[in-house]
Amino acid sequence: MNPRIPQTWDDLATHPAFGNGRFDPKWYDGDVDADLFRLRQATITILDAFSGWTCELVVLDDCTMYVRFDDEQSTAFDVYPSVTDDDKPCFFLDFDGYPTDEIRVETPAELIRILRELRKE
Repeated sequence: MNPRIPQTWDDLATHPAFGNGRFDPKWYDGDVDADLFRLRQATITILDAFSGWTCELVVLDDCTMYVRFDDEQSTAFDVYPSVTDDDKPCFFLDFDGYPTDEIRVETPAELIRILRELRKE
């Protein structure tokens, strides 16, 4: 897996954070395969909509995964897999300087709409 190329995100165990596949899906709180698939699809959609942007799939020690995006102006934001209050899959958008603490959206199209608003496009 290359953390900077979403088309390669097929198995979290192959992320460089785990060395040689030392990942146990039981460590992850949720459905790791479904979350990784949703992040991959959302990332591809975002990168298609915003040419010039880059991304990286980040995995923390507690197996939290998210995608860090950088635009051509070096504005960074993160997208996490999440669930709504009624347990529907969604995304959590973390954008520094946004007036609310949580931006939760259900689809990649909503992510793109909000990103365009945040960037005043």
